[in-house]
Amino acid sequence: VFGVAETKIDESFKTEQFLIPGYHTPFRKDRNAHGGGLLVYVRSDIPCRNIKWSTTKVESITLEITLNKKKWCVITTYKPPSTTDTLFTSEMEFICEKATSLYENILILGDLNFDLLKPVKSRPLSDLMDIFSFNNMIKEPTYVSNFGPSLIDVALTSNRDLFLKSHVIDIGSSDGH
Repeated sequence: VFGVAETKIDESFKTEQFLIPGYHTPFRKDRNAHGGGLLVYVRSDIPCRNIKWSTTKVESITLEITLNKKKWCVITTYKPPSTTDTLFTSEMEFICEKATSLYENILILGDLNFDLLKPVKSRPLSDLMDIFSFNNMIKEPTYVSNFGPSLIDVALTSNRDLFLKSHVIDIGSSDGH
């Protein structure tokens, strides 16, 4: 499973151009050329379905996948800098409450624009992680700008023991590093 945030695509882009052999047709949440948008890919041998209880105020795609007979809730989300921390965290709290009431295994992937390297700036996300007992598997900077490194992309999970490793890969397509 992997998600792409800030795709900057809309309905004028045909889904066929985003197909990857060995993966289901990607799940999409389009916006426009000025920002936002999500694509989520799930390997074709992994059963999955879209869950429609996400709110309209948070840019997210929620999926149920089955791995080794275990059901997972996978939430891919993007928090644009223009979205207030309060709005985002209250909407995510709603989504997380639904997820934790139905699933033991949860994975949240996304570009949340809370810098986890700066405790004061990431307090709203840290509080959400504490409330739901989520751990971030990403420990190194995910973005480097003129202002220095930051950790704004996350892989939060309710069950860290089910993951062997996680790391950051620079694919060279970011506006930072």
